Amino acid sequence: CNLNHLPESDMFHNTMVRKFKRALDALADAEPLGEVLTKLSMHNANLQARVREIADGSGNKIADNANAMHSDIASLPTITRQFSTRSIFRQIERLSTGIEEAFNVQADDKTFITTILDELDAFAELYNEYVTHPTGPRAHALLVASSQLNENRLLLEQYLKYVYVSMHNNTEHSEFESQFSLAWVYVGGLRDVANKLNALQDLYDELATMLDVTVATSPLRISKIESGSLLTELFGDTRVVGLMVKFIESSAKYIHRNFTNEGKISAIPGKVQSLEAILNLSDRLKASGADVSALEATLTKNAVTIAHSLSSLLADQPSVEVNGVVISAGEEMQRALLKQTSIKQLGYSPQSTLGSKVDGSQLNES
Repeated sequence: CNLNHLPESDMFHNTMVRKFKRALDALADAEPLGEVLTKLSMHNANLQARVREIADGSGNKIADNANAMHSDIASLPTITRQFSTRSIFRQIERLSTGIEEAFNVQADDKTFITTILDELDAFAELYNEYVTHPTGPRAHALLVASSQLNENRLLLEQYLKYVYVSMHNNTEHSEFESQFSLAWVYVGGLRDVANKLNALQDLYDELATMLDVTVATSPLRISKIESGSLLTELFGDTRVVGLMVKFIESSAKYIHRNFTNEGKISAIPGKVQSLEAILNLSDRLKASGADVSALEATLTKNAVTIAHSLSSLLADQPSVEVNGVVISAGEEMQRALLKQTSIKQLGYSPQSTLGSKVDGSQLNES
């Protein structure tokens, strides 16, 4: 197959598949490094637990935990001696090179990927300093750096696996599934993309639970993902996807109507009464087959999760496209919103007072 003769969209897809595969291979080859990071992170977690007990300050906890912390730090060589220092440095070098090549990292890039590369360099330096001259302060610095690097390493690996597997999914769907597309105009780096995908999954999971749909047998599947302006095409249970589309449309309209040029971006209020006005929550659940009376005990928790997910998906977006239909703020609001979101990504606020100001006749535009 000659890539020069492939349609542009297929060339893009194949390029993304190869890129993610190279990055996944680099992470897999560095598994011994991952083992070191995991052990050091666990060691650091134990230290942090002791710090919390010292902060509690009751009984003999301060002296006992201080002594235990000193012993924990002194025992760090029992971990580092398990691994060849030369091998660790070689793996760091290969992993950095693999990530750089996979993502074509430029010197002036400021992204989640470059953050991980910087953390790899910092970890190598701290590891070398510690094994050369093991002191308490150097041990502490190494443990803190290990925890942060390990967290970001796992986040990158999870994201790459999620998207790579999704790119190989069969695009055919069953009679019980529906297709759904969502495109965002403004998306930052990899972390922002991962947060958007997680919010989609959380929204699907919550609505599936409310509709008594088993996610294990009716999962949310991604058939396509494209970067730039982030586009996702998904398959999922017809009833759940139907609710997702309606809720996303209503929420986007709410956010755009309530945006002000004073710098306030409206998150979706996490209160049942507010969601009734914004989303027509109960009626739509009933129409989708949910037993609303059985959900009464958990509806407050459900509302918080739904609001959180919708705000994560939409609260920083001047325009979204749902199933090919663009929902957009006015031009002035788009400029102001883009300016705001470039300064600060605003999340969901469960204490929002917007719920007390909403009016059902004003908000039900769906």
